[in-house]
Amino acid sequence: MKKEKSIIVQFIILFFFTLLITSCTEGEKPEKRELTKVRWEYRKIGDIEWKKIFLPGSVYTALKKDTLIKSLFYGDLYFQNQWIENESYEYKTTFNINNKILNKENIELTFSGIDTYADIFVNDSLILSSDNMFREWTVDCKSIVKYGENKILIKIYSPLKRQDELIKKSSYDLISGNQTITRKPAYHYGTDFGFRYVNSGIIKPITLYAWNNAKINDIQFVTTDLYDSIANIEAIFEINSTSEKNANIQIIHIDTILCQEQINLKEGINKYKVKFSIINPKKWWTYDLGEPFLYNFNSKLIINDKSIAQKNVKFGIRKIEIIQEDDATYLKLNNKQLFLKGGTYVPMEIFLDRINSYDYQKIVQSFVISNINIVRLSEIGIYENDIFYNLCDEKGVLIWHDFMLPYEIFPDDEHLFENIKQETRQNIIKLRNHPSIAFWYGSNEIEKIWTEKKLSEKYSKKDSIAIWDLNNKIFNELLPELVKENSSENNYLTEFKIHTIEQNSFVQSYPSKKTLKTYISKKNKTYTSKNILSHQFPKNANPEIDKLIDIFFKPTENLPNYIYLSQLCQAKQVNQEVIKYRKNRKTYKNGIFFGIINDYSPVISYSHIDYKRIWKAAQFSLKNIFKNLFLIFEENNNFVKVNIVSDNLSEYEAKVYFKIFNFDGKTLWRKNASITIKPNSCQEYFNLEIGNIKQKYGRNNIVLKAEVISNQEIIAEQNYFFTTEKNLNLSEPKINIKYFLIEDGYAIELTTDKLAKNVYLTSKVDGLFDDNFFDIIPGDNKIVIFYTNKKINKIEKQFAVKTLYDIF
Repeated sequence: MKKEKSIIVQFIILFFFTLLITSCTEGEKPEKRELTKVRWEYRKIGDIEWKKIFLPGSVYTALKKDTLIKSLFYGDLYFQNQWIENESYEYKTTFNINNKILNKENIELTFSGIDTYADIFVNDSLILSSDNMFREWTVDCKSIVKYGENKILIKIYSPLKRQDELIKKSSYDLISGNQTITRKPAYHYGTDFGFRYVNSGIIKPITLYAWNNAKINDIQFVTTDLYDSIANIEAIFEINSTSEKNANIQIIHIDTILCQEQINLKEGINKYKVKFSIINPKKWWTYDLGEPFLYNFNSKLIINDKSIAQKNVKFGIRKIEIIQEDDATYLKLNNKQLFLKGGTYVPMEIFLDRINSYDYQKIVQSFVISNINIVRLSEIGIYENDIFYNLCDEKGVLIWHDFMLPYEIFPDDEHLFENIKQETRQNIIKLRNHPSIAFWYGSNEIEKIWTEKKLSEKYSKKDSIAIWDLNNKIFNELLPELVKENSSENNYLTEFKIHTIEQNSFVQSYPSKKTLKTYISKKNKTYTSKNILSHQFPKNANPEIDKLIDIFFKPTENLPNYIYLSQLCQAKQVNQEVIKYRKNRKTYKNGIFFGIINDYSPVISYSHIDYKRIWKAAQFSLKNIFKNLFLIFEENNNFVKVNIVSDNLSEYEAKVYFKIFNFDGKTLWRKNASITIKPNSCQEYFNLEIGNIKQKYGRNNIVLKAEVISNQEIIAEQNYFFTTEKNLNLSEPKINIKYFLIEDGYAIELTTDKLAKNVYLTSKVDGLFDDNFFDIIPGDNKIVIFYTNKKINKIEKQFAVKTLYDIF
């Protein structure tokens, strides 16, 4: 009996000892809570009633949810919402703190995104006055929070009223507008391709973080040497410690400890460098040159044999060189020169809380499918959410990253200058480990603005000197200094010499019918309705569209058909213009850039991807022209000259097959030949004599098809028609469609009995087609991939198809 009691006593002692040890071990772990997930309420300052709001979120989306405004974009209701930008709002919540959190040595609140001017109170104490949407604010709240219930109150003030107060400090007027004193996105104030909504709100999470001993603030990874056989890497730790103590730091990849080092921490901020090597490293490449391989470095801070903090960083080992010459700027990736194919990306929304992870996946996937290997993050936008950079890293897309400093006149305000400085430093540090960041850009185009707006006539000599000195101080002194200090690469540019195709030289096009429905009623049957015209940016697009429709197609009054033809017209212009530069490969040998890729509001515009992330015809056209191998046809009397553009870095053998078909799919003529395709070139390979075929069958009834095959794979194919679309003798095609479930969505197989011209697929389900507006020759089977994260029931009813014949 005594023995049994002894065993029970020992068990109880062991149990409580284990519990104590577990409690101590857990006590070392930091506590993190996302406070935007608790219940929040908001109201206009001065109102009595509080309403529930989901955060992160903007004032506008909350007002729409509560039916205090009818719509954000529908019809002309947009103009009735402009009063909101002149109002101020407040948000409140409560959260509980237990002893586990309260007993920590440090308790911090981090506000990742406040738009923009705000006073923040915790338990009635003012802890922060924020004035920069692009900054993250961290406040020590140890002395303010208490056990049990705690209160947060955030007052967000009208950006217009606040900036008008602040601008009074400037010694000169801002002719282009007072918004440059406010650190928020320029596109909120309206652009020539989208709506104005001067937004406010809490746009990113608010987190509580409580910790003991020490924490890892940041780790910077730097590739110091890179060879095929070895990569030498330096890791720079920034550690915040509450006292002097000994510690260990480790860096682990999968199950391998890459380095381990004992360090001595002092109270406050500590910086330590450690070095390690990776044998036979896998390099990070853009998707068109190789695999964008990422190493997962798990870094740990160990004190008293306990891991008290860790940080995971996905890192791509790569080397980027920027070569400036008189006529062009070149990028080299891992010693290979890139041929850049890109455009400018703007945020997908004004109201950032309406963007989800799938939207980001869809837009970055669009870059890859479009054969875009670099995107420019515009200076009128934002420093994007982490998911955007992570996806560009994973997919192998480079980023030309502007600082968020629009090319306007800035006020001479010392606080603004310091605000820009802190914002810039913070974002460089945050993003410097991403292999996708090719370079930072801060091109101040004040000289261009000065000339275009004749500002010398509007400013005194004294003010002119002050304006130019400030811009020089920001763009030529501050920004390069911050990049040099906080980034491992000296990659700040004020000029990037690459041929940019201005989109305003093309016609605008209508968005998809699905997007159009977001802002017009069913009553709007024509493209000349008031609501549709109010969504054109710039205005009066229809006359130019009408001219092109008259040249290439046939006029229509039907709105869906007009949408379709407007997109084909834009695609035709883009196709013709870009081909000029693809052909002139020797002159434009570093790459091609075009304008804005996507819309941030539902409009008729120059962009190629509309507000709902649906591609227009021009984007599919660019996708084909941006392929690493592309054929260019030039007809001259009885001959067709065939040029082949190659962006590949090495030459290779291929066979080219030419066929001329009638529109029933009968082969009328054929030719094939073996060739050696030269790297980085545009070269004439064939001059086909086809005069007899044209004369015999008529140019309105035939199509020339070319296929380039290497290693039994079709690496390029192109169709050529001998007249404009409206002159083609088209018959009604019977298109057969089959659907197959695949890993990323669905494969759609299409066949036809007659030539199907400009086949246009639409879906009721959200997703992304990898091709559209294509032609199908009888006898061919066309495979289109529809990327979607949804399983589709009754799939035949979810897709529709139309061709040019349906319009005529």
